[in-house]
Amino acid sequence: MLKLGVLTFFVVCFVNGQLTDKTRTPNASGSDVVEAVVNLIREACIFPNDKLYLRRLAYVESMDGLEANTYRANYYGGIWQIDQDMFQQIATAKVLDDAKKMIKQSIGIDWSKVQWVDLAKPLYSGLAAALFTLLKAGNNGIPRGIEYQANFWVNTSRPGQLANVFFTKSNKLETGCKRTNALDLVFALDSSTSLAPQDFDVAKQFVKSIVDSFEISSDKTQVGVIRFSTTVDGGFNLNQHTSADGLKKAIDGVQYKSGGTHTAEAIEYAIKNLFTTTNGARLGSSKILILVTDGRSENGVETLRQAAAAKAKGISIFAIGVTTQVVERELNAVASQPTCTHVQILNSFADLDSLKAEIEQVSCKAPAVLTPNKYVYGCNSDVAVQILPNVKAGTTVTVMVDEGQVNVYGSLATSNPNAIINDFNSLATLSASTSFYIKGDKAVSLAFVSNKAVSCKTNFTVNVEQGMMAHKNVHLLCIEDNIIQNCTAETLQKSPYLILPPGKLHMSEQYGRNITEKSLPYSSTRKEQLPWFMQCHPRVLCLPRKK
Repeated sequence: MLKLGVLTFFVVCFVNGQLTDKTRTPNASGSDVVEAVVNLIREACIFPNDKLYLRRLAYVESMDGLEANTYRANYYGGIWQIDQDMFQQIATAKVLDDAKKMIKQSIGIDWSKVQWVDLAKPLYSGLAAALFTLLKAGNNGIPRGIEYQANFWVNTSRPGQLANVFFTKSNKLETGCKRTNALDLVFALDSSTSLAPQDFDVAKQFVKSIVDSFEISSDKTQVGVIRFSTTVDGGFNLNQHTSADGLKKAIDGVQYKSGGTHTAEAIEYAIKNLFTTTNGARLGSSKILILVTDGRSENGVETLRQAAAAKAKGISIFAIGVTTQVVERELNAVASQPTCTHVQILNSFADLDSLKAEIEQVSCKAPAVLTPNKYVYGCNSDVAVQILPNVKAGTTVTVMVDEGQVNVYGSLATSNPNAIINDFNSLATLSASTSFYIKGDKAVSLAFVSNKAVSCKTNFTVNVEQGMMAHKNVHLLCIEDNIIQNCTAETLQKSPYLILPPGKLHMSEQYGRNITEKSLPYSSTRKEQLPWFMQCHPRVLCLPRKK
């Protein structure tokens, strides 16, 4: 991930200056900033299993930085209010060395050089809060549930406070999922012989508790259930129950049936039967499969093959392993990336309820994976999507509006780009569509944020096509191998130049003279060329290609 972050920053700096990162802006505040910080920390696997503690802590300590005294004179604890003595504990704790190395590798921050004053930047304050929490939690980890976290906060951070302060403020964040685009959510419940019938009942109660956090309807969130053991049967399709009450009654009706653990068949059944338009799956929806199992699958090789097939079709997989019989290595291979946020291991089925808030969060934010097709979204939608890698032909994404305008934010490093943090952005209007040509081995995340017109009655269209399909007079951004560049359909022809970024030896007025390919960081002899769509630029070296 360090490679992504560093390369993206380097190139954007000299290509178009489009990088936006308010998480590193001193004194920035607000829920969007906090959530961007928490998401960066989670996705970097620095503190993936924080059980929502970091998010709650920011609100408890400073109302996400909006309290008037957050950035008071001579205090630099930032949004998470990390006092100077807390910062010193972090600096001297050897037990945090591995976490600090991970911060340097994944985010590019050398913690040994961080000063307390740097915590005025939200990302630094959030990282400090994560490190301090890891230090105080030790091997026991962060407790789940607001009540237990409230006591943890008092005992480790604010001895003079009342636990009720944490509890009351944190509960204000428990507002359920506010998605505007569709979610198709399928639960695959293990019903093998190693489970007791009452464990299966607990799993059903867990599913019902998740349902309560979403708006169940044919145009919002749909839920399907699979029961599997030796066979895959029972359960119901995505479009069978469009109200919360009807859905919960249907969940109650799924009966325990003992047998083997045929996980591969369950995933295959989900692909071929539930995630189909015939049975309710919707074009352009986020598709999530939550697998709840208590043991090793009967056929590990086939399980991994089916999991790969599901992910290739745009289905995100979350794996929940319950009891010590589960094979964590297998679950990590089955689940989507990063596994640190897509795999949960529990001691017993009684612990399932403690996962409720975390599953709600990841399901609510899950992007829709778009494959070549035409997608239509309501003009008041905010949609998060992901474009899978296409190394050979590339993929063209075009956004067209019929009313108002749509801001598009993109990133190669974070799955949730927005106005707070993005590697590039563009605007689609009624008079000017915008396109992205994406090529390489990295997935690209996009967010479409519709700015409603006075009267929002129409839709905007996202057209995903294989290959370079951009048209003339359309704003086009080219993204390949971490390089982002404005380009046009006319210039998307192979350049006669080899384009080389400057090295340390040629950053003077004499740049370009007396240079040998051996001294360059990229050279034609080593076939390490920047993307061919880039044109010559004052801060890159263009050499004629060798015939």
